[in-house]
Parts: sequence; structure tokens; C-alpha cells
Amino acid sequence: MRIPEGTIEEINQRINIVDLVQDFVTLEKRGSRYWGLCPFHSEKTPSMSVDPDKNLFYCFGCHKGGTMFTFLMEVEHIPFVEAAEKLAERAGIEVPAGDRDPEVERGKRALNDLYSRITSSFHYFLTRHKTGEKAREYLSERGFGAEAIERFQLGFAPEDRRWLYGFLRQKNYSDDFLASSGLFSKKYPHVSIFSNRLIFPIRSPGGDVVAFGGRSIDGREPKYINSPETELYQKRRILFGLSRAVKGIQKYRRVVVVEGYFDVMAFFEAGLPIAVAPLGTALTEEQGRVMRRYADRVTLVFDDDRAGLQAARRGIEIMEKVGMQCDVAVPHGGKDPADILLNEGSNSLQNMLKSPVNGFQFLVQKAGEQHGTSGAEHKSQVVKDLAPYVQSIDSEVKREDIIKYLADFLQVEPKAVLHDINAIKQGKQPRSEGQQAVKEEKKRIGTDLFLMLAVVVNCSYFGDVRRVIGIDDLQDEDARELYIALEEAYRSDELDIDHVIPRIESERVQHLVFEKSATGEYEENVDAIVKDGIRNIKVRSLRTKRQTLLEKIKKVEKKGSDFGVLKELLSEKMFLDEELIRIKGDAQ
Repeated sequence: MRIPEGTIEEINQRINIVDLVQDFVTLEKRGSRYWGLCPFHSEKTPSMSVDPDKNLFYCFGCHKGGTMFTFLMEVEHIPFVEAAEKLAERAGIEVPAGDRDPEVERGKRALNDLYSRITSSFHYFLTRHKTGEKAREYLSERGFGAEAIERFQLGFAPEDRRWLYGFLRQKNYSDDFLASSGLFSKKYPHVSIFSNRLIFPIRSPGGDVVAFGGRSIDGREPKYINSPETELYQKRRILFGLSRAVKGIQKYRRVVVVEGYFDVMAFFEAGLPIAVAPLGTALTEEQGRVMRRYADRVTLVFDDDRAGLQAARRGIEIMEKVGMQCDVAVPHGGKDPADILLNEGSNSLQNMLKSPVNGFQFLVQKAGEQHGTSGAEHKSQVVKDLAPYVQSIDSEVKREDIIKYLADFLQVEPKAVLHDINAIKQGKQPRSEGQQAVKEEKKRIGTDLFLMLAVVVNCSYFGDVRRVIGIDDLQDEDARELYIALEEAYRSDELDIDHVIPRIESERVQHLVFEKSATGEYEENVDAIVKDGIRNIKVRSLRTKRQTLLEKIKKVEKKGSDFGVLKELLSEKMFLDEELIRIKGDAQ
């Protein structure tokens, strides 16, 4: 699918990148730009610059940069087309239907309609039909009444496993469509995967039902069944309860991650509408980045057992990677939040969140409990256990701080801990090419590239440049690429940075443009920068031509025969000399 250029241009006109970025990052205005903590790496001091005039962003920490389309693609891990569609919807612009894959779009709409209808039907069975009576009693025994049921639109699937198929066939849904809906057994296409179960609708961040979770209430195994992945549902990206918790999370800038559906509901019942849960899998980096849009801090609430410890450790590492402050609250007595709410009331849940343990300190304490700290071998094992986490931290200051904490805990010198961690690191795989590329020394910017970067950032100057300088006057390949992109935009009457950047083929050169635009170094004395750049390049070009001409004159003089050619060459040399004198005189 292709998004028309006109649609992209209209999006750029209607949406300012600052408004978009502020949905994910708290920005502070400094001068003509806005600054905030980069959502793409861990940092405590804002290093991401957002330029509202050029609709660009750039991070001086991790070197990511680009347009509002790039930002949305990076922060939500979505392709360009999906990002453009989301921005078009935000801007109130309709993307021409002809540019979409009609079959895919129809399939998504049909699934949305189907899930919405089923949600209502399951909800009816739970709240108003006698077949849901036992489920209502079960919820009441767990401490959840009508308000919780309505808030999450819980439902109940009838015991008859063929009921759902018959119901939907009566609504004229085809067998092929139902087979791909994720609601029925692959082996027995008339049999629903949900029967005699309490149903939890699983929603996208926007609130659309994209899947279902079913819990048995009669001891049947497995206890939980979730929908398989579909066009609408990728469980690594979805968090149960997020659509209901977004406002609370944004208000407190904090999110609580728990293990299950009832735990999420318990925090809501306790007056803490900031809880979410992963869906049957360990917390993923995609889910971490989703939370990073709305909050600065996350509290992990997991059981105090081996599985809970593994989940907490994974969660802490992910939160470090996505740049969120992370702490851990462990429910006392091996109880989960739902049981605490039922047996001890809301205050106990609220108090549990008042004194969580710092994420790294939690890992240190648990590693100490597991391996012991009485001898050198035990201490060494603790360091080995925590080394991957320490190595994942980008900030040298933070790494030094936690190494000191670990050394104090083990009662050893920090240099001993650092020595062991470095020794362990040597046995690991090197960082990926992408990570190494960020740390490579920047290419030296010469006269040609310096000028062309200034012109890309200030496109209105290109007319002055092209009247004096041609592409053959440029020696730097990156500068030539920028010239070509500017020339194409100029000839298409689209001479602005939004239209020039997509014409730059090299991703490295694109990022250099983003970086230089973000620094603001080409915003002052632009006239002088461009004038000096044009003069210096033209003088160099004329001198190069003059030197080539002198070599030709020497060859002709050596032959001593073709005086007509010699006269022509001397005339051309005189012209070049006059041009050099004129250009130098203009500079004075």
C-alpha cells in the first residue's frame, strides 16, 4: 500500500510534531525548541530535541531522529503505512480507500464487528441470563460486584461448545471467516475454544476488543485460555486493562504491572486505576515501550516464588532498556493482590505501593538470598548472576552507582566487582552492528557537506546556490547526494525540508541532517554561512579548472604548432583569473 504524497503533505500541515511527541514524552520549551527524555533509550537528562518549525526530532544520546512519521514508527514499532494512517486519523484526513488493501481492511473491520457483537452477547449471559448465575456468584465471592463487571464488560461463555458457531452462522458469518476468527478449534471448526468460562475482553490501547481471555470457574484445566493471535491481536504488544487505566497512569505518571486479570481489577477496586497485566507471557520490550508512552515509573507486583522472581527480573531488565524507573512490590504472605483486597481491604493494597524496593536493590537481595554472601565463591556467584543487568546499563554514572551498591552489599571493593563484570563480559557476544554504528566516530564534515547541510536545513537558499554552484563543483559524495535531493525538490516545486529528506537515499546522511537541524548551528548567520560556502567552493573549483588549463597550455606550448588552440586556452585562463579576482574582491 502507498500513501499519496498529497496526504502526507496535508498531515504535515495539520499536525505539529510537538503535539504528537507530547503524547509520549513530557517536553519543556527552551528557546525555539522543545526538549524531553528520549523514549528510545534510558536517560535522566533530556537529550531529545523537537523542532516545531521543521517538524523534526533528534536525540543527541542515541542519535535517532526524523519526522513525526519516523517518531511514531519507532515508538510504536509499526510500519510507515500504519503510522501514516494513525496520523491521518488524528488529523481528520481520510486516506483514499484505493490505496489500501481492500481485503485486509475488510477482514479487520469484520473481526472488530464480530468481537464487539460477541462481547455484548457474553456480557448478556453473565449479567442477565440464568446460565451466568454461577459465574456471578464466583465473582461475588472474589469481591467483585456489578461495578467491576461493567467496568471491564466481563462476560460468560455458555457450556454448550457449539452454541457460538450456531449463533454466528445465524448472523450470516461464513465458515471460512469463522475458522480464521480465533474463536474456534482448528481441529473441530464448529467447537468454540471458550465454554463454561468467565470471559475477559482484551482491548487495544484505543479500547477496541481484539481478543478474549477465558477462566474456568469449576476447576477445569487449563485454568486460563486466551485467544490465538490474529490480524488484530499480537499478545507481545497488548496489556490487559491498559485502555481502562490510561487516564490514571497519565495522571500519576506511574503504572503497576501485575500477573493476572483479577489483580488488575483489584487495584481498580482499591481506587488505584493504574494497573495492567501481560497476557500469559513474560513482559516484553514492546509492552515496556507502550507503557513508556504514558508513565515515567513502573512498579512490578509479582508473587514471591521462583516464577514471580523470574518475571520480576525480566521486567526490571526491560524497564531499564526502555528507560523507565522501576521498583518492585512483593505481596506479603504469598497472597496475590485480589486476595489481599478480599481479605484485608483497599488500604493494604494502597500501603503495599507506598514502600516498594528499588529494582536493582531487589535483584541484589534476591541473588544474595539464593547464593549466599558468606564466602568468596558465593559472592562471585552473586556478581555473575547480576552481571548481564549491569552490562545492559548505558549510563556510566548509573553503572558506577550500582556497582558501588553491589560492592557495599557484598562487603568488597568496587574495583573487584568491576573486574569480575568485565571478565564476564569478555566471554559474551559483541554488540550488534546497529549499536556499534552509533558509537563509531562521526565522519569529518568538510566545506562541501557543511554548506549543503546548511542549505537543506534552510531550503530557501538553494536557489542562490544552484545559480553559482553545480553538482560537479562538489567533491564530497554526501554533499552531492544532498544537492541531488534539493535539485529534485526544486524542480518539483517542493523545496522544503519535508520533501527533501525523503529524497535522500542514504539513511546515514538523513540522520546527519536530523542531527544538524536539531543543534540549531545553521540558524544563525545563515547568510554568511551560505555566502562563504559558495565562495570557497567556487574558488576551489576555479583553481582546479585553472590548474588543469595550465597543464594543457604547457602541452600545447611544448608542441609549438597549434597557435589557435593556444590562443583559445590563454583566453580561457584570463577569464578564470578575472573570475577569481572578482570573487575575492566580493568577499572583501
